[in-house]
Amino acid sequence: LGKLGGNELNYSSDIDLMFVYKEEGQTSASAYSCTHHEFFNQLAEMTARVLSQKTQEGQLYRVDTRLRPDGDAGPIARSVASYFTYYESRGQLWERQMLIKARPVAADREFGQNFINQLRPFVYPATFFQSPLKEIARMKWRIEEQKQTGDILNIKICPGGIRDIEFIVQALQLLNGGRLADIRCGNTLQSIDKLLRHNLISEQESSLLRQSYIFYRKIEHLLQIEHDRQTHTLSHEDADLERMAHLLEFKNRKSFVESLDDTRRSVRSMYDNFFKNHQTEPADPLTTLFDSEKLETSESHYLKTAGFDMPETAFRTLKNLAFGHFPKMYGNTTREIFLKLSKPLLHSAAGTPNPLHTLVNFERIAAHYPAIEGLYKLLLDDRELLNALIILASYTNNLTNVLCEDPAHIDYLISHLRDWIQLPQSAVLYDGRNLYTFKNLEWLRLALQEEKNALTQKTVFWQLSEIADTTLQCVFKKYFPDEPIALIGLGKLGGLELSYRSDLDVVFVCDDQFNVDDAIACSKKFLNEIAQTTPQGKLYEIDARLRPEGNQAPLVVTLSRYRDYLQTRAMFWEIQALIKARPVAGDRGFAEKVIEMFHSFAYDRPFTSNDAQSIIDMRRRQVGEKIKKPEDAIYDIKFSSGGLLDIEYVVQAYQMKFAQHFPSLKATNTLEALAAMMQENILSEHAATGMASNYHFLRSLEKTSFLAFERKASRLPNDEKQLAFLSKFLKLQSVAHLIDRLNSVKKENEVFFSSLMLELHHE
Repeated sequence: LGKLGGNELNYSSDIDLMFVYKEEGQTSASAYSCTHHEFFNQLAEMTARVLSQKTQEGQLYRVDTRLRPDGDAGPIARSVASYFTYYESRGQLWERQMLIKARPVAADREFGQNFINQLRPFVYPATFFQSPLKEIARMKWRIEEQKQTGDILNIKICPGGIRDIEFIVQALQLLNGGRLADIRCGNTLQSIDKLLRHNLISEQESSLLRQSYIFYRKIEHLLQIEHDRQTHTLSHEDADLERMAHLLEFKNRKSFVESLDDTRRSVRSMYDNFFKNHQTEPADPLTTLFDSEKLETSESHYLKTAGFDMPETAFRTLKNLAFGHFPKMYGNTTREIFLKLSKPLLHSAAGTPNPLHTLVNFERIAAHYPAIEGLYKLLLDDRELLNALIILASYTNNLTNVLCEDPAHIDYLISHLRDWIQLPQSAVLYDGRNLYTFKNLEWLRLALQEEKNALTQKTVFWQLSEIADTTLQCVFKKYFPDEPIALIGLGKLGGLELSYRSDLDVVFVCDDQFNVDDAIACSKKFLNEIAQTTPQGKLYEIDARLRPEGNQAPLVVTLSRYRDYLQTRAMFWEIQALIKARPVAGDRGFAEKVIEMFHSFAYDRPFTSNDAQSIIDMRRRQVGEKIKKPEDAIYDIKFSSGGLLDIEYVVQAYQMKFAQHFPSLKATNTLEALAAMMQENILSEHAATGMASNYHFLRSLEKTSFLAFERKASRLPNDEKQLAFLSKFLKLQSVAHLIDRLNSVKKENEVFFSSLMLELHHE
């Protein structure tokens, strides 16, 4: 290809190569077996490496294989059928132009020539539906703009230089080669003669092109001989120009420069006349981007301005969206539809916290959808659907994977989007789907509805808990269809306060008459099914260690044994944990008996100053054990002083103190308990609303950390970029604003904890 294909090499030219083999298949030699694709790609890579490797004796040639389909992103060698499929479905004008110079140079030349002959209809179509002149003129304009060719001493790409000559010749070949086989030629000088012979250019034009081309190529040869490198630019130094004038047999530097200027002006004048109706204004960088093999300056600036901080990655992602991945490549129609879609897509992605992350995730979704052309059409016509996909793509990869793992999930989103956005569900509805699919799609629904401001955070936590309840109930029923056993939720599950990826704290309690050994065996199977890792992921992390004696005790506890443990051996924190107890699955009537027994221990006993001191001591111990570094005190939102546990422990202490006289305080949900305390005048409005607001903020940080980074831990990242990302997700002005707000909330929580616990301690 290129100058090698046209028999026009300079002394220091790269050689442009493309490798082709006959067909796909299998090859074997002794014990080794591989596909034709593997064999010929290894052979091509080895050939290119040997030709271009540097040794003590120098280098044979610099090899460039980027003119192949998909450039560096595509395989270095393809079968004949693969080339035809590519050029028929996605071939561009510049590739027709490039293939004019194609010539077999090694291996089976007869096969190579047959391959080139078969490409003739693509290179030289009988009819162009649109004249290629405008596109060629636009390509030349882009070369001049992006290469900043104001330097007229670059004789290759300056206005009126070698490229102008080649573009004139190749444009005439493309326009007329379909009917005139004689002008199908890769050598520029021979092509000029053939164009003259067929009266496609005049004698004067032929003479100008020929003489100018020879003049420029002589300069190139001399430059490359002198510098022993590929260069096309004359020096500005007078002495260097004087030496070049002498080598070219000019009288002096002045006459050489005058001749060079005259040549450049004459060629440019012919170029302008030839393309006079097709001169182009600066094109939209987004449009030109899809014609580029590599990212140019104007396109990089465009992407950076749009918020894509790594424009090279954004460029590759957009190219993948337009062209597909080998071997799943998209056709011209798909590419044209995406070109129209790309502007609203980028505009929508630019409004997300991390536009590049969003774009990459969107491409992953698109790549897994089989009917990509139909999807692009739908997104082009339905901006609400496009915005919904962009919202979901802006979240963690874990949520995006839900749409990638099964195209039916995208179809489900498309068919249910209106209901999701216009009529938010007040309850979780299970329709018998696979539980993994059910949970994952419900998570998508909640993430989307919350972003659309259709659901409050409290409702999101409640519905996440309902999703977990439904999942647990379905699996529990398999192992305990009608037995007197209950699965009791504790912690965030019990409080209907689950976030994404919260662990599920549970205990198994059965009737005294039930066979405990059988119950334990079935409970182990139940836990394994919930927590096992499958190709579809894991349902939940589930923890049964809050049972009496923890891991040291049987998995299932009878009601009487549980009562005996709570009466005789339970520690205070274990009694405190019962406040969150809620029936989740199993025999409902029996579960109510369990909850009644739990409440009797949590609420019916007197709450003393020693109990208040136990909670204070436990918080001090947690802070000491968990907060080891200064940054932990800032970024830990659960265990640090002023963290979530300060609010939860105050609320639970006041529940244990007053619920015996105020039954409305027997709420498993922290915010509901705070509202009840304010209603009963147990807490002031300032304290109740202040703690509720702070609790909401800290839980928002916890939830958003998962949606943004898949962080399960209660510690925020301390990386500046991730904090900036988090700030944008929370719609805060800056990282400084986030940290200031966090510090303010924690200080206020410290005051609430110390003052309110002190009141209980002194009563």
